[in-house]
Amino acid sequence: MPARPVHLPPNRFRPGCPGRARAGCPRRRPRRIRRRCAAAPRPSRYGWWLSWWILLECRAASNTVRCRHRDGRNRSRRRRERRMAGGQFVRGDEVARVRCEEARIRNSASARRYQMTSVEMRGDASAGPGTVRRFRAELPALLADIERLVCCESPSTDLAAVARGADAVAAVGGALLGVAPERIVLSGRTHLRWRFGSPARVLVLGHHDTVWPVGSVRTHPFAVRDGKLYGPGCFDMKAGLALALRAVAALPDRSGVTILVTGDEELGAPSSRELIVDTARGCAAVLVAEPAAGTALKIVRKGVSHYRIRVRGRAAHAGLEPERGVNATVELAHQIGVVAALGDAAVGTSVTPTLMSAGTAANTVPAEASCAVDVRAATVAEQDRVDAAMRGLRPLLDGAELEVLGGPNRPPLAAESSRELFGRAQRLGAALGIGPITGAAVGGGSDGNLTAGIGIPTLDGLGACGDGAHADHEHVLIDELPGRAALFHVLLEELLGVSESTSIQKGRTT
Repeated sequence: MPARPVHLPPNRFRPGCPGRARAGCPRRRPRRIRRRCAAAPRPSRYGWWLSWWILLECRAASNTVRCRHRDGRNRSRRRRERRMAGGQFVRGDEVARVRCEEARIRNSASARRYQMTSVEMRGDASAGPGTVRRFRAELPALLADIERLVCCESPSTDLAAVARGADAVAAVGGALLGVAPERIVLSGRTHLRWRFGSPARVLVLGHHDTVWPVGSVRTHPFAVRDGKLYGPGCFDMKAGLALALRAVAALPDRSGVTILVTGDEELGAPSSRELIVDTARGCAAVLVAEPAAGTALKIVRKGVSHYRIRVRGRAAHAGLEPERGVNATVELAHQIGVVAALGDAAVGTSVTPTLMSAGTAANTVPAEASCAVDVRAATVAEQDRVDAAMRGLRPLLDGAELEVLGGPNRPPLAAESSRELFGRAQRLGAALGIGPITGAAVGGGSDGNLTAGIGIPTLDGLGACGDGAHADHEHVLIDELPGRAALFHVLLEELLGVSESTSIQKGRTT
C-alpha cells in the first residue's frame, strides 16, 4: 500500500530539506519552501506520528524566529522611549523610573488608543487668552492623568479599592506638585492632604471615591469620542481632581494652599467629617472641585438628612394564628404615609422614603421592618422642623415598637456662603474670555456643605463640565477643561494675594 502524502502548512521547513531557511521569518521567505521538496522524508508505517512530530518541530522553530524579531522590536521601542525621555540611558530597572512626563504623555493610551483629533489633543494655540492657552497646551497631560485616575477604580464601600485610588491620586499629585501627600487613614479609609506653608488661607477640597463598583471599567471603559470623555467616575469627580491638582501646580507660589482629598464623600463623609472641618478652620475660602451643574457653578446646595425607621412587632404563623402577632409591615406602612407628608415643595423640602425591608418568610407575620428616609432642605430651619417631626413619630399598633435612627448629615450651602466668591469667579471668567459664568442651585450635597456650615465662604462646582453623574452616560466635556482649569488657577491666585492684572498679564505672555 503506497504511503500517504504528508501535507504541511506553508512557510514551514522540514528537516533535511535543501530549502531549509528560517521559515516564518518576515525578512526571509524563500518561495521554494512553499512547495513540497523531494528531499523531505517520506512517511512510512509510522507516518502519522512522524507527520505530527515534524509539524510540531516546524511550529516551534517558527515561533522562536518570531519571538526573536519581536524582542528586537521591543528593544527598539525602549530605545526610542529613552531618547524621548531626554536621552537618559540607564540600565536595569531604572529605565522605567527615568521616563519623563513628556514621554508618558506622548505614549499615553488617551492619544494612542482613541485617535483624538489635533484640536482635542493639542488644542488651538490661538484660542483664548494666555492663561487658557497655557492650560490648553497641557490638555494631553491632563487627559492622561484623568485616564489614570478613572482606570483605578475606587468604590466607597471597598476599603482596598479606596486605598488603591488614593495611591493613584498621590502619584499624579506628587508628580505635579513635587511632594508626596500626607496619608490619613480613618476607619480604614484613606484620605490625602497636601499643605503648603502656614497659615492655610485657601482649602482645595475634593474626593477620590466613587459609586461605581469594581469591574465597571470593563463595562464602561475609559473612552474619548466626539469631544467627550467617558468612564466610571470621570465626571464625579476624577476629572475635577486632576484639574484642581494641575491648577495648584501652576501657581508661582503655593504658600497658604491646602489640598484635601477624602475617600468617603459618597457615603456622607462618616470618617472624614471632623478632618474636613478641622482642616478648613482658619481658611479664608474653600474651593470645591466637585463637577459643575452642566457648565454652571454650584452656588446653593440643599442640606441633607438621612434616617432609618425601625419597627419591632411580634411574629406568628400567618395561617394558623395571625391574630397573635403584631405585624411590623403594617405599622411601617402607617409611618411611611406620615413621613412622606412632611415634605413641603413650596420651600424646597423633600422627604422621600427609599429602601424598605420587612419579614423573614411568606407565611410568617413580620416581626421586624425598616425603611430609609432621604431628606433635602434648603434651610437649617427646615432641617430642624423635619428632624423634630421624625423624632416625634409614635407607633399606632398595640405592641409595636418604633425607633428612629440618623439625623442631619450635611447643613445647607446657602447663597450667602458663596456670593462673594461667585462674584470673583464671574469677574475673572470675563477677563479670561471663557464666557459668562453662571450659577445653579442643586439638591445634592457635598463636603462643601460642611465647610459652609461652619461659616467659611465656599464655592462649589469648580470641577469638570459634563453630565450623567452616577449614570451610564456619565461624561466630561473636553473642550471646557482648559477654561475651567484657568478659572480655578486665577481664582486661587487672587485669593492668595496675587493681583488680578498681574495674573492675566502673565498668562498673556506665557
